[in-house]
Amino acid sequence: MRTMHGRALKTSLLASVTIAAITASAPASAANKAPPPAAPETWSWSGVYIGGHGGYGWARDPFSDPVFQFKNPATAPLTDANSKGGVAGFQGGINWQSGFWVGGVEIDLSFTGMKGSTSISTGNIATPPASEVATATQTDKFDWLGSARARLGYLPRPNVLLYGTAGPAWTRLVQTLEQTDSASDPAVGSFTTILTQTSPTWRFGAVAGVGAEARLWDSNWLARVEYLHYDFGKSEVSSETGSLPFTSGRVTADVVRAGLGYKFGQDTVIGRTVGIPVKAPRMAATPWTWSGFYIGGHAGFGWGHDPFTEPFFFSQTFTLTGVDSNGFVGGFQAGGNWQTGAWVAGLELDLSGTGIKGSTSGAASFTGAATGANTVTVTDELELIGSARARVGYLVWPDVLLYGTGGLTWTRLVQTEDDATIFTSGGTSSVSSDTQVSWEFGWVAGLGIESRLWNSNWLARIEYLHYDFGDSGSSFDGPVVTFSSGHLTTDVIRGGLSYKFDWGPVAPAPAVTAMPLKARPAVAGFSWSGFYLGGHAGYGWGRDPSSESLIVSGNVTTIPSVTLDTGISSRGGVVGFQAGANRQLGSWVAGLEIDLSATGIKGSTTIQFPGSTEIRTDTDKFDTLASARARLGYLVWPDVLFYGTGGLAWTRLNQSSVTVDTSFASGSSTPSWEFGWVAGGGGETRLWDSNWLLRLEYLHYDFGESGTGIGISQFVNRPPTIGSIAETSTSGRLTTDVVRGGLSYKLN
Repeated sequence: MRTMHGRALKTSLLASVTIAAITASAPASAANKAPPPAAPETWSWSGVYIGGHGGYGWARDPFSDPVFQFKNPATAPLTDANSKGGVAGFQGGINWQSGFWVGGVEIDLSFTGMKGSTSISTGNIATPPASEVATATQTDKFDWLGSARARLGYLPRPNVLLYGTAGPAWTRLVQTLEQTDSASDPAVGSFTTILTQTSPTWRFGAVAGVGAEARLWDSNWLARVEYLHYDFGKSEVSSETGSLPFTSGRVTADVVRAGLGYKFGQDTVIGRTVGIPVKAPRMAATPWTWSGFYIGGHAGFGWGHDPFTEPFFFSQTFTLTGVDSNGFVGGFQAGGNWQTGAWVAGLELDLSGTGIKGSTSGAASFTGAATGANTVTVTDELELIGSARARVGYLVWPDVLLYGTGGLTWTRLVQTEDDATIFTSGGTSSVSSDTQVSWEFGWVAGLGIESRLWNSNWLARIEYLHYDFGDSGSSFDGPVVTFSSGHLTTDVIRGGLSYKFDWGPVAPAPAVTAMPLKARPAVAGFSWSGFYLGGHAGYGWGRDPSSESLIVSGNVTTIPSVTLDTGISSRGGVVGFQAGANRQLGSWVAGLEIDLSATGIKGSTTIQFPGSTEIRTDTDKFDTLASARARLGYLVWPDVLFYGTGGLAWTRLNQSSVTVDTSFASGSSTPSWEFGWVAGGGGETRLWDSNWLLRLEYLHYDFGESGTGIGISQFVNRPPTIGSIAETSTSGRLTTDVVRGGLSYKLN
C-alpha cells in the first residue's frame, strides 16, 4: 500500500512539474514564433486645445496721398508705410482625427509691435527772404491681428502633424498723420501750425498659411511653428479732374511664429473613450454617425438690396433711392457636428467670394448762361460674405438632415460714386470718382437640407441664407432730410459638398480622473462634452469717455479757453443666444462659444457752448454685443462648473448728435462697428440630472479708443496776434460690463 501510494505521489508531482514547465516556457516559445500585438494606445489628436504663441511680422500699406496737392502741386505724394515688429498672443481650437488626417477650427488673437512710418516735405515754397516749409508723416501701427481659421493636416508620423490653414482675419490698424507748416517773414514774424490726427480702424480680410505641430514627450503638450499671410484689401480710391488721385493698394502682413498648446483629451464618459489609436491595428468599424469635423465648398447665386434716399442739388434736384444687385457666390465651409439620436447640431464657419454687384443713376440738365447736365452713379459691390453660425437639424431619414441655422455675419462692401458735370456751352466740365470700402456686420439666418452620398462620408447640401447688415445712418439739416438708409440685406441660395471626418473607433476607456472627496457620484453616461445651444438675459453698463477742449494763450482771440467733457455713460438690458461645444477630461472642461445679444444699453449727454445759444445732445446706443470666446473650467462637483472665458468681441454702436439753436436744427445718426476683446468668468450647473444647463456670468468688453485729433497754431512776433491756439479732441477706451444669466441644452 505504501509503495503504490508513493508511486501515485511521484506521478502526480511529475505531472505538476511538467505542466508548470510547459506553462512557463509558453511565452518564450511564442516569442520565437511571432510577437504578440502591442497594446492599443488611446491618445488622439481629437480634442479642445488652448495655448500661446510668439513671433515676428512684416506688413505693407501701399498708398499714394497727394497731401500737398493744393499747396505745391510739384511736391511728390506721400507713399507707402512699411511696418515690422514682434507678435505674441494666444490660440484656441478643436481638432477631429480620422486615421492619418486631422481637421479642426481655430481662433487666435495676437498683440503686435509692428510699426513703421513714411514722410514727405515740400521744401521752401515761399519767395525769399520769406520761407515756408511743410512736412507730413504717416505712421502705421498694427495693434492686433486675429483670425478664425479652418485647419486640415496629415500625420506623416503619429506625433507630427503637417497642416494648411485658412479663414477670415482682422487687424486693428492705428494710422497717425502729422502735418507741420512753418513759415517766417522778416516783415511780419512767423507762425507754426501742427495738425495731428490718430485714426484707429478695423481692417478685415483673409489669412492662409502652413505649419507643423508635434506632440511633446508622449504628453498632451503640442509645439508648433507656422507661417501666415494676411490680406486686408484696399481701403479707398478717389480722383478728380485736374488733381492727383488718392489710391491705396492691398494692406498685407506676413507672420512667422512658434507656439505651445495643451490639448484636453478624448471625451470621457462612463465606460467609454472616443478616440482613435494612432498605432493600434485597425479596429472593427463603428456605425456611421453625423458627428465629426467636416470641410467643403459651395456655389450659388445672391441678391442684394441697399435701400437709401440721397438727394442731389443742382439747378434741378434729383434723388437716388437705393441699389439692387445680384451675382454668383462661391467659397468654403468648415464645421463640427454632434449627433444625439435623430438630432444633429453644430458650429460652422464659412467665407464666400461674390460677384454680387449693381448700380443706380440719376441726372439733371441745366440751361442758361451755361448748359449741360449733371449725372451721378452709385455702385455697390459685395466682394466677400462670411459667417459664424450654429446649426440644429433633425434626421427625417438616417441619411437626410433638415436644419435651421443662424449666427453672426459680415461682408466687405465696396461703394463707388461717380459724379460728372458736362457743359455743352460755357463752364468747365468736371469728373470725379470716389470709392469707399467698408466692412458691414449683422446677423444671418436660414435653412437647408443635407444628404449623405452613397454610404460614404461625402455630404451634399442645398440651403437658403438671409443676411441683414443693418442701416448705415442718416443726417438732416433743418426740416430737410438729406440722407437716410434702410437695412442692407442679401439673400443667397447655394449648393455645397463637404467631406466629414469620423470621430474614430471606440477604444478602451482610461481611468477617469477622480473628483474632489466631497463630490457626489456622477450619473452614469453623462459628460459635459458635446454641443449646446441656449439663451441669456441680463443687464449692462457702458462707458464712452471723450473730451474736447479749446486752449487759448496770449492775445490771439477774445474767445475764452474751454473744456467740453462729452463722456457718455449708458445702461440697459441685454438678451440673446449662445452656442458652443465642450470637451471634458476628468474634472476639466474646455470649449469654444459664440454669442449674440440685442441690447438696450443707451445714454446721452448735453453740451451748452459758451457764449452761444447752441445746444448739442450726443447719444450712444449699443445695438448689439457679440463675441467668439474660448472657455476653460473646473468641475468643483460633477454637476457644477466654474469657468473663465475670453476672446474677440464686437458691438454695433449707434452714435447720434443733434444740435439745436434758436434758428436752426441739424443732426446725424452714424452706426459703426467697434471691435476689441472680452474676458470674464461664471458658474454653470446641470439641472435635475438632465441635459439642461443653468449659468450666471460676468463679461467685460473693451473696444479700445476711437482716435484723437490735435490742432495747434502758434504765432510769434506777428502783431496783433501773439500766442497760440490749441484745439484737441480725445477719446478714452470704450467699455461695457454685463451681468447675465443663461439656460442651455446640451446634446450628448
